[in-house]
Amino acid sequence: MNLLPWRLTAHRQRSRQAFRRFILVLGTSLAAYIALWQVNLRSESELNRIQAELEQMNQKLPALIAQVRRQQQHLTQKENSKPVARAQIQQTMDLLQQLPFIQGELSDFILDAEQIRLKGKAQDQREFEQIQQFLNDLPALKTELQQFLPQQNELQFEFYLSRENAS
Repeated sequence: MNLLPWRLTAHRQRSRQAFRRFILVLGTSLAAYIALWQVNLRSESELNRIQAELEQMNQKLPALIAQVRRQQQHLTQKENSKPVARAQIQQTMDLLQQLPFIQGELSDFILDAEQIRLKGKAQDQREFEQIQQFLNDLPALKTELQQFLPQQNELQFEFYLSRENAS
């Protein structure tokens, strides 16, 4: 009896089964590779998006820190400030009207219970000296020149006035 045709048929069946298994494993591997590649692409794009957001936040951070510090300073000043008496406000307003400005002007004025801060500019040295002399001659107030900046056409100044007994 010749078993060769039966062996050839069995061999072909095993070869087909092996080929099917190989194709199945290859297809599964390819599908897994594609799935992992997609996950990697999504992760990469998400990482890039997060890095861009982080960079934006880092760029905004110094401005935000500065704003928080200004608000803290403002809050601290507000907490430390004391109410100013109505009479003191009236005296200060009268004082401001008497300042000997010719062509200069007062640009900033801050009044609190302890001191008065005057910031402004004068057109020339003579006008500045008149303002300084006027402030120095005020009774019961100590005058302190905090800032003096000669500019091209003007002199910028800042005075702090405080009560003599407060010092």
